[in-house]
Amino acid sequence: MPIDASIPLQVRKPEFMTPAQGLSLQNLVQTNQMEKLQLAQAMRSEQDRTLIQQVMGNLQNYESDGTMRLDAIQKLAAISPDAYQKALNNRFHLQQEQRARDSTDLQNKLNAGQITQRFTNDMNALNEQARAAVADLAAKGASPTVLNEEFKRARREIISKWFDSGAASYLPREPVPSIPDLPTQEQARQNILAYEMTFPEATARKIGPEGITEQQRKAEADKRAAEAATRAAEDQAMQRKRLGMEEERLALEKKRSEQAKVPAEIQRSEVALRALDEGLIAYMNELKKIDPRSLDQLNPDKQVQIKALLADLIINWKEAGQLGALTGPDVGIIERALTDPFTMKGAWYGKDGLLNQIEAAQETMRRRKKALTDKYGIQFPEQPSAAPQAAPRATQTPSGAGGKPAAEQKPKVMKWKDLK
Repeated sequence: MPIDASIPLQVRKPEFMTPAQGLSLQNLVQTNQMEKLQLAQAMRSEQDRTLIQQVMGNLQNYESDGTMRLDAIQKLAAISPDAYQKALNNRFHLQQEQRARDSTDLQNKLNAGQITQRFTNDMNALNEQARAAVADLAAKGASPTVLNEEFKRARREIISKWFDSGAASYLPREPVPSIPDLPTQEQARQNILAYEMTFPEATARKIGPEGITEQQRKAEADKRAAEAATRAAEDQAMQRKRLGMEEERLALEKKRSEQAKVPAEIQRSEVALRALDEGLIAYMNELKKIDPRSLDQLNPDKQVQIKALLADLIINWKEAGQLGALTGPDVGIIERALTDPFTMKGAWYGKDGLLNQIEAAQETMRRRKKALTDKYGIQFPEQPSAAPQAAPRATQTPSGAGGKPAAEQKPKVMKWKDLK
């Protein structure tokens, strides 16, 4: 074929892979291999998971107590070592828990006397069977030696068959460390067979099928009845105590509820009454230090003290009496109840008369406080009385001016000019 001169002739140089391109290609290959390996591992894990679920989900692979059988656990060992170890640990813990429950159940039954009573009843029944087996020989007049030998042989045979039949399954097969007093089935068999009971002894012990005599049955019944009566009495006493405590609680709640509903004005009146108590005592103590019919009327210090106490008493009296805003008539009512000792009326009343006023005011307060206590349950402390005490009788009649007895002297009348 001829060469076309119109086509340019091109020559390409050979291309070689650079080191960077070689590394990149190697990374791609490794990444591809890693992904294939991960995919294969994921598929294997999924297959293992399916096989494990099949083994663990098969009910035939479990014992009656819920633990997995050892042959099933061995199947897991061929699938997954981790699943095998977990199943083995789970079986161990379940068996431990079951042994603990069995031990607790046995301990409870032993404490309640169920195991001991049941075993005693079974042994009595077996002894009775052995006695009945040789009863015909006794009726025919067999010698005591023959009766004893035949009875012992029958007893050993009957008891051995009873243990072999599994009737003693309520006793543990292995020793229970937490209950050292509880014998195993083999220990109970050996102990029973080691005791050589004679025919006369079995005849003397002939009792009812339950293993107790009528007298024992009656004693047990009386004991249970007494215990039931004691428990019933204790329950009734506890119930009465609960009812009493409940009544006290309801009464206290009712009292608190009533106190919580005390109106605001009553609460202010309560505060005022308490303050009035303290004010009257302070006023009474100051009043006892002066004599309105003496020159104490001219003492400014005593006037300031007494009038300050009276002013405070007027305010608290208004609050206690719920008089509202003080007006002229209100002040007159209060002043008639408590007279200022530094006035003509106070001098006229004298110390005893003013103390009697305080006593009357305290009596009015007592009636007011009693009404609040009865209606709202408010409690007030007791306050001392301001009633003047009679002076002790003198052993001798003192003489006054001019040699006359003091009782015959006329009291000195203070005139207005003496107060100016």
